[in-house]
Amino acid sequence: RHQTALWADGVPWLLRHDQRIRSARQATARKCRCSGADARVTLACNRRRHRVHYVGGVGRSIDERRRSSKVVILDGDGAVLLFCGGDPARPEAGVWWFLPGGGLDAAESFEEAAVREVHEETGYVIDDLGPIVLRREFDFQFNGRRWRADEAYFIVKTTRFDVRSDGWDDIERQSIVQHRWWSLDELVGTQETVHPEGLAELVVRHR
Repeated sequence: RHQTALWADGVPWLLRHDQRIRSARQATARKCRCSGADARVTLACNRRRHRVHYVGGVGRSIDERRRSSKVVILDGDGAVLLFCGGDPARPEAGVWWFLPGGGLDAAESFEEAAVREVHEETGYVIDDLGPIVLRREFDFQFNGRRWRADEAYFIVKTTRFDVRSDGWDDIERQSIVQHRWWSLDELVGTQETVHPEGLAELVVRHR
């Protein structure tokens, strides 16, 4: 019998193909603990090769695919620079912490986008980027649109610097509320929402 895999935070829950989507929604409500920018569940049918994406538990289609670069910037003590912000269109979703970086421009590589975005968001100029250390793909909702994200992560080691915001665009000024350097102990012990999940482990491997 054909089966349908319900993916919640990367964990598959197998359902019989003839079960209704309503049952999948109920399973989502019971099993998914996603929140903030990463709230997503994907229902994938292996017979018809179609997907229905659930954002916040409601079936919706994806508006656009977004390829982006994120950079883990570590200072001499192994602290990582994070921004804090939220979705201007959904203030009720709260805020979360995230890495510098952003979407690729047309014909731009992940590496080129990483260098450009860090400079625009922090004022820092990367002179030694290094290889991609992590790739992840997920669905998210931001500023009234639904996206399928394809992200590449890089590590940069430098001395601590003061962040400059003069290169921010309008959406960054609307969505970012603060930034600071986080020590490893703070990352491990925090109860705040930090993206990506597992950032502390990534820092440990590369500090």
